[in-house]
Amino acid sequence: MFEDFVTYMSQFHNVEHLGKDMEKYLTRVSYPKKHVVVEKGTVCNYVFFLEKGMMRAYYKKADNSEVTTWVLHEKQFVTAIQSFNSREPSLETVETLEPTTLVMVHYDDMMKFCYIFHDFALCMFKLYQHLNVMRYMRNYLVQALKAPDRYDALCKSDPDLVRRVPLRVIASYLDITQETLSRIRKQRMLEGVCLPNVDDSDSEDEESSKK
Repeated sequence: MFEDFVTYMSQFHNVEHLGKDMEKYLTRVSYPKKHVVVEKGTVCNYVFFLEKGMMRAYYKKADNSEVTTWVLHEKQFVTAIQSFNSREPSLETVETLEPTTLVMVHYDDMMKFCYIFHDFALCMFKLYQHLNVMRYMRNYLVQALKAPDRYDALCKSDPDLVRRVPLRVIASYLDITQETLSRIRKQRMLEGVCLPNVDDSDSEDEESSKK
């Protein structure tokens, strides 16, 4: 019933033998596009395995502009990690970018399972290592690379994300303006290496309607 969840977990440390035991702690839910899963200012009580769809976390700066801290799609774990770990109100909002199906585990149940099963605790430790590396690489992407190189690196590392995520979110994730992203994409189009994006079809539809 939760095979993808168990398989994903087992890449960090084998927990396939705990599959039946884990099922009682797991819940599957589905949300529409633009659904807020964790609202800023509330405590995040769940960690989520993304079975299908796309999600992001973001916060707003003083000028009301958005900063996207992560964007993830299928077969990844997501949560408001600061809130989930500290049990304090979340500093960011977590929302769906597409219709999304999640498998979720409550904090108390996860702690209980870690206490009972050593293999699960070791698996979660290695998973957290993986999440920390991913967060570091995002920070490196933003702080160490110039804007065109950030876009190129994202296209190389996760082309599916670049195709499916709205351009305003990609700009926010790369910490560049939408205008800068537009210029970069136009240059890549001239070079014949620009990946298509979900917003491109909307632009084409608008142009067609004007004719």
